[in-house]
Amino acid sequence: MLTRAATDELADLAEIITTLARDIERHHARDPEITELSTGECAVMRYVDRHPGATPSEIAEDVGMQRPNLSATLRKLEEKGLVVRSTGAGDKRGKVVDPTPRAAENLRRLRAVWSDAVSPAAAEPGIAELTSRLSAIRELVAASRAGQS
Repeated sequence: MLTRAATDELADLAEIITTLARDIERHHARDPEITELSTGECAVMRYVDRHPGATPSEIAEDVGMQRPNLSATLRKLEEKGLVVRSTGAGDKRGKVVDPTPRAAENLRRLRAVWSDAVSPAAAEPGIAELTSRLSAIRELVAASRAGQS
């Protein structure tokens, strides 16, 4: 059981992360060529970009989506030209999802905007360590969610 102070610290961390994410998203307007995505679409694209050829089941498990919701999200991403579904190489019955060149360009544009948005922090010491620690926290949260399924 967490202490009240630990609970408050974790809540403060979550609030900072969500507020920072919103602040970064506001910078998207700086590049009108960016294809805007919903929160669910972002989660799916993040996984597909890092795991090309993933199956819908793998994606759904990682992002914490029910399969019907994932199917709807994949349809929207296909309509936006960001993913393609095709038959997997091994099992001809299974589908795999891959990012398109348009998705790669969109991600390149997003990363440029994101980098610009947080560039005021460039002089802060420990950015690489902070990035690593936040990534580890993300993995712990995702593993915890998967364990609750």
